Amino acid sequence: MNKITTLEATRGFAALLVLLYHATGSMFEYYYGYPTLSWFRFGHAGVEFFFVLSGFIILYVHREDLGRPHRIQNYTWRRFVRIYPLYWTVTTAMLAAAMVVPSIGNLPALHWRSVFYSFLLLHHADYPVVSVAWSLEHEILFYALFGIAILNLRIGAALFVLWAVAIAYSRIMGEQSLLFDFIGRDYNMLFFVGMAAAAVVRRWRIPAPRTILVIGAILFFTGGALEDYGFDLKGFAGRLIYGFGAAGIVLGLVEAERSRKWRAPRLLMLVGAASYAIYLVHLNSLIVIEKTAAVTGLGRLLPEGVILCLLIMLPICVGLACHVFFERPVLDFLRQWHPGVRVQRSMAGPPVA
Repeated sequence: MNKITTLEATRGFAALLVLLYHATGSMFEYYYGYPTLSWFRFGHAGVEFFFVLSGFIILYVHREDLGRPHRIQNYTWRRFVRIYPLYWTVTTAMLAAAMVVPSIGNLPALHWRSVFYSFLLLHHADYPVVSVAWSLEHEILFYALFGIAILNLRIGAALFVLWAVAIAYSRIMGEQSLLFDFIGRDYNMLFFVGMAAAAVVRRWRIPAPRTILVIGAILFFTGGALEDYGFDLKGFAGRLIYGFGAAGIVLGLVEAERSRKWRAPRLLMLVGAASYAIYLVHLNSLIVIEKTAAVTGLGRLLPEGVILCLLIMLPICVGLACHVFFERPVLDFLRQWHPGVRVQRSMAGPPVA
């Protein structure tokens, strides 16, 4: 299946939104004392975009695998190599750094069980060692259920129905238990939104894709503008606005590329390919920049604009370096090491699918 270049670019867009959210929000205000920059208060919506994109890509790429157990090895291997090698490397680096410089975080105080769960991306009471990886725990749940549907379509479909019921029940009843709150968290409904969009694209041609794209973008960025001006869209309403906006953007781009031969620029595709690495390393990069500026006094000497550029550009550069010098070679090696499986770099990641 050919790479969808516009979707590759949107992965980069989503990762940059999350980076801008952290760089111009609490990090910028708390560590440097400047007034809050409100332009990207909605940047957390990059996670919502990632979830929709994950649901879309998994069903779009693996629809023909459903109910065909002999294809589970291919599916499982592709999911594994896309998520775990880079994640384990970043997690190990964080643990090692925290042992040397404890002020980086409270990681040494974590119980070994929490570290173990973090490495496996299994949900537990504590945040994972790499804090942004909480979203990957939801991805792993989604991947597991989809894998069951590959092994047995009826059982998998039943589990997805039960999952949708759990999400609705959690939303209506406000269930707060650790496990149920994870399974029923409203973020999970975005996987269903993405899969619905993929089902539509696979079944029909989308009329007026530019119009669909514009409508989706208007919905998404209207939510962003409302949030920048003080509305709280970090709850269920925001999931709906950003989720359906992202679905419209994805539908429009995919159909435009399919029918009108749109292609994303190479630079955007590179950022998209590196989006997973950027997502994993950006918050720790921001912490290192903050501590360096505090120790050297640069936080007070440099102009606000320079600091802001550093907070944005350096994490991007670190993420790109991780992708080019580690993630991409590792994926290439694992693809050769397991010759019976084709690993598509372009089609997975949350940052993810």
